[in-house]
Amino acid sequence: MTKNTAECKHEFTFILDSRTAHSETVEDALFEADCDDSILSFQDGIMSMVFCRSAASLEDAVASAIHDVKKANIGNFYVSKARIRP
Repeated sequence: MTKNTAECKHEFTFILDSRTAHSETVEDALFEADCDDSILSFQDGIMSMVFCRSAASLEDAVASAIHDVKKANIGNFYVSKARIRP
């Protein structure tokens, strides 16, 4: 993704399927799949990723993050919430 000063940052969270276990392999796969703009968290058996991604729109940011998580091939996930960061 090309960075552009006209782009804004968007913050949103993905919740990953509970069958996706925490491991260094998962972390490495996500990092290598260009998800280095997210924070990976595990709480009560639920893995979530909070993204802060630059894109022309929130829709573009979420779409590119979905593409990147799919590239990591770590399991099913869904978007729990999305909001524009002020």
